[in-house]
Amino acid sequence: MVTVTVENRLRQLAFGDVPHPETRSRHRIVAAARTDRECWLAAVALGARGHYAAAATLLQPLIHGAGAGAGSGGAVLSSLAASTLASHRRQLGGHAAALRLDGLALARITASPDRPEPGPAGPMAQDADGVDAAGAWADALLGLAADRLGTGRPDLAGGLVARVLSGTGSRGGSGDTGASDRSGDRAGTECAAGVEPAVLSWRSRVRAGWVGAEAALAGGDPQTAVGRAEAALAVLAEPADPAVPAHAAAPAAAADPTDPAAPAGTADLNGPADPGALGPRVPRHRAKSELVLAAALAARGGGQDRVRAGELVDSALEVIETRGLRSLSWPALLLAADLAQGGRGAQHRARATREVHALLRSADPEARRLAVSSPWMPI
Repeated sequence: MVTVTVENRLRQLAFGDVPHPETRSRHRIVAAARTDRECWLAAVALGARGHYAAAATLLQPLIHGAGAGAGSGGAVLSSLAASTLASHRRQLGGHAAALRLDGLALARITASPDRPEPGPAGPMAQDADGVDAAGAWADALLGLAADRLGTGRPDLAGGLVARVLSGTGSRGGSGDTGASDRSGDRAGTECAAGVEPAVLSWRSRVRAGWVGAEAALAGGDPQTAVGRAEAALAVLAEPADPAVPAHAAAPAAAADPTDPAAPAGTADLNGPADPGALGPRVPRHRAKSELVLAAALAARGGGQDRVRAGELVDSALEVIETRGLRSLSWPALLLAADLAQGGRGAQHRARATREVHALLRSADPEARRLAVSSPWMPI
């Protein structure tokens, strides 16, 4: 039995496993969000499904401190919102724009009284999904690392990932607002050092594995990349906490989780508590982890590696298509094209281009401008 609230439904949409037909209406997802925390969760869910304009509409007020107010997490949610919008910009090729937002995210959380304080085990996660100060700190640093990958600095990216995994930089900060291109570097390197390894949420540890693998790939070290990508998948093989509503799978006959009129109270969302692994409950993160590992295996180049990479891409594409995770669709198709033989590669690339054009119809004007001018996008 878990408590059914609007926030828990939105957590399930953002991080859990919800059938695609229940997530098609962006209007219902937006309408369900009332508090600042709910608005952020709704924006995460919308971005994962490629509704970038709707997500930006929810994120901008949170970034600038003009959110709904009720249930506000102040600087924590402002930082999380800036990191999320940065991620959406990066997904459409806007790495330089994302760098400024991630610098702002780190400045917000390190200047806040809510910042994660170093303890005997580093910055401590207070929320199972990282919707807390430790999660905001990790999101900002990992975002800066991903931004620097897109601007050709895998060395800086690897250093920022190491800071997250070691807990370095959880206290203090530069106060830089991220207004300049180098602000992300300053925000990422001027934090105080010297704390023990961080105790982070599953989400932060998985994302650290992704970015760490991508940094190793960009640095020409596919062997290390494979290890880091495998580590991300290993996090998802850990036992899930059955008491966390965000990870409860929706039953086939469940009420629409985006319906804001559904009464709060207690209900059994998934029958008996499932003590199984986390991975099946968070399919978006599992699909992304499979894609990162597939890219690393393909770069390592062995025959068996490429066979396994193809299997991982097929598995990820099935999840992406059945759950409507359109933000992952075109990168998965490009990876499938690289692994394909014969004419299938061209077919996958053509599909990837169509997916990008479809995404741009749901993007805000700034996101469309960034995508069209980006060398990364198959337009």
